[in-house]
Amino acid sequence: MTISVQSGHRAADTPAIRAFLTKAVLWNIALFGLLQLPWIANPIVDAAIRFQTSLISWYGVRPHPGIVVTSSCSGVDVVALCLGIVLSYPAAWRRRISGALTGIVVIIGMNAVRIATLNEVGGSPGTLRLLHVYAWPIALTFVSLPFVVRTVQPV
Repeated sequence: MTISVQSGHRAADTPAIRAFLTKAVLWNIALFGLLQLPWIANPIVDAAIRFQTSLISWYGVRPHPGIVVTSSCSGVDVVALCLGIVLSYPAAWRRRISGALTGIVVIIGMNAVRIATLNEVGGSPGTLRLLHVYAWPIALTFVSLPFVVRTVQPV
């Protein structure tokens, strides 16, 4: 029994797709596993938080006293997810590394803007919740998906 895909991919592409998905899962297990080790995660997460809060302070955003930037706000988990996918993609390693570095810059930059906007609306709990729970996750998804598709091209 052969499964054909309507998008124009041949059934022969199925092993390549399986290989990509397997590698992506393994990369993500490894990266998220490393982020569970405090001696690895703490310096990386602390550096990411310091960099992003310094960046937004440099642009004049004052921290709101009710907003606390924690490790879950650092964007490091999203970077790990992006790296796992980009590094497993069937492209030349030079292209993968370029995509990974670009992904880090894009995600950390967008996350810094997210932190800045949340600090700006910190006095309005309704707006803060709307941005934090709904608007920013949707925005980050819509920026991340096209980035991954454009950055890595198959060999």
